[in-house]
Amino acid sequence: TVILTAKVVVQSDNYEDFNMTFKVKAKDKPELAIAESDITMVGWTYGQTPTTPSVSSLPEGATLTAAYKNADGKDITPGSMTDAGKYTVTVRYETDEAVYTGTKKFTIEKRIIGITDVTFVNKTYDGTDDAASCVTAVTFDNLPEGVTFTKDTDYYIDHSSHYNSAEVKNANATIVNVNLKEESFKNYAFRWNGSDNQSHVEFKKNDVGIYKVTLPTATAGELTIVNGLDRTWSFDLSTLLPKLDGPMEYGDVRYTID
Repeated sequence: TVILTAKVVVQSDNYEDFNMTFKVKAKDKPELAIAESDITMVGWTYGQTPTTPSVSSLPEGATLTAAYKNADGKDITPGSMTDAGKYTVTVRYETDEAVYTGTKKFTIEKRIIGITDVTFVNKTYDGTDDAASCVTAVTFDNLPEGVTFTKDTDYYIDHSSHYNSAEVKNANATIVNVNLKEESFKNYAFRWNGSDNQSHVEFKKNDVGIYKVTLPTATAGELTIVNGLDRTWSFDLSTLLPKLDGPMEYGDVRYTID
């Protein structure tokens, strides 16, 4: 507040001159509230073009300014206001008579994405139904233009991903469990199990299988028979098969003698 003091000399025809003083006091303009109903601030979905606030009662010639805070009350600049979350905008304008301010809450929603395909490398039989190690990439739907996701950076494949069978003859489909990394989940989510805020989704892909694996050469066997002896001779060919590791099995084995 500024106070100016002025001294005035008063002269008249019938009185001696005398002094008179007066003070001029300048004070700040009053600050008045803008009704929240007069403020328009529309939220948007992550990746869309941000909106700007407006005031229905803005006088002609007045300039509207805006300041932003995040959900923690921290001041942020419009350029850094990109992550999904809840925000508050404070608008302000000034007239000759007063300063007007008001606040409005708005939300940047997470972007709902989906999966359209999963890319696999061929899996050879190892006795397990594991599919996680075979996934090389996931194709996502509804990412913003120019945005791509990278495996193990933006998302990862859960170890529960599996084929519908560990057997070559029965494996023809997979269930792939895709999870968003924590940083990605801030702004993206899957629609899954009735919720629009899931970090995990299952994707089923058909027409994928497990391929036969090439084994080492079987051990040579020998059957000795006695000439002139009428008898049925037998030999267990399975004893010549190479030994398998871990959960691997031969399954149904058929022998053909050339």
